[in-house]
Amino acid sequence: MAAVTTKSGLAGNASEGVDGGKHSYGLSAKYAASNFAIAAAYQKDNASVNNEWGIGGQYTFNPVTVAVSYANAKMADTSKVRRIHSTISAM
Repeated sequence: MAAVTTKSGLAGNASEGVDGGKHSYGLSAKYAASNFAIAAAYQKDNASVNNEWGIGGQYTFNPVTVAVSYANAKMADTSKVRRIHSTISAM
């Protein structure tokens, strides 16, 4: 998947969504097999987040599914945010 914005912004934010502004874009890919999936994504934003990327995967041992993901964002103020998320679910 690939996406590009022509205009974007939050309500009340006068610096986004104006003509001539920088475009944001994102790319993602996913591979899925019968009981396994892995995905990766990247986004370049021109607002409060400079860029972010993430990877994730899941595996199902019927009836339990285990998933884990990692995301990393570089903010416009040069700070970094990292997140690790995991879940275990049963059907």
